[in-house]
Order: sequence, then C-alpha cells, then structure tokens
Amino acid sequence: MITPVSKVKYLRFLNNVNPLINSSDSALSALTITNSNKGTSYALDKYSLDQIAPNLIINESEADDELESVRVEHWKYNPNLFSKDGIIDVFSLYAIYQEDNEPRVEIELEQLIEAALCGD
Repeated sequence: MITPVSKVKYLRFLNNVNPLINSSDSALSALTITNSNKGTSYALDKYSLDQIAPNLIINESEADDELESVRVEHWKYNPNLFSKDGIIDVFSLYAIYQEDNEPRVEIELEQLIEAALCGD
C-alpha cells in the first residue's frame, strides 16, 4: 500500500475549512486505545489546502511552540471518499503507518483491519 499523504504543512490554527477529517495520530487515537500527544492532524484535499491563507502556514519547529497549531496533510485523493464520522478509513490509516515499528501501533492497526474485513 502507498501512503495517501503527499505533503504535510503546519498551521497556526485551522478554521473555515470543511469538512475536517481526522488523520494520522488523531485518527489512530479516535479509533483505538492508543493516545497521542503529537497534536491534531487533518486530511485535506487539494481544494481545501489551497484555501488556507499563506500567513497561517508555519514551520514544523514553530508548531511545537504554538498552542493551537495543527498538522494538515494534502492527500493524493479526496479523504472524504472513504471517511466515516470525521475519521479517515482504516485502510488509509494502515497505509500511513505501515512502516511504523512501534508494536502497540502494529497491533492496533491489525485489529482495525481485521474488524473492517470481517464486517465487525
């Protein structure tokens, strides 16, 4: 599987972008018992990303200092196609984390994929 994420940007804050689809760590936290302290991540299509004012974009190093900063991912396809309840689909989530070597993440992703394939 190939990751759907083509670009990542960091913003001071995110508003007036609809719909907001939780991605990466945010989606993993929402779908599993894995907690993330890395902040909020959203998946955006090209149109939504283009609507963000350039003055809101910050460097990754600045994002650590900004309390309301968010991580936005430009996806190769529209994340709304397969999202459910404001969260990316489990197959896209798996593709994002397929190279992650953390055992807890691997176990949680395997359980999500199994549940999706078995219809649970």
